[in-house]
Amino acid sequence: MADTRTLQRALRRIAEQRIREAIEAGAFDDLPGLGRPIPDLDRPYDPMWWVKRWLARERLDEETRAADPRHRKLAALEELRRPRLASG
Repeated sequence: MADTRTLQRALRRIAEQRIREAIEAGAFDDLPGLGRPIPDLDRPYDPMWWVKRWLARERLDEETRAADPRHRKLAALEELRRPRLASG
């Protein structure tokens, strides 16, 4: 167990060092959205957020979603997850 903790600390140090080096090199200076608030940060967590955002971005209307089996499957998955979210 001590070896695991030592390895985790070493990996954490390496990661922190690489991040520091990237910051100093300016790797994060021109990121899109720099200085703007993170969208939907104040909303409660939704595990299907990416699906909803993708549907909105692709501008798929209800008819298109209902006709496509992939979207029906995603909708069914969301329905299956809802009771677990409410109870857990």
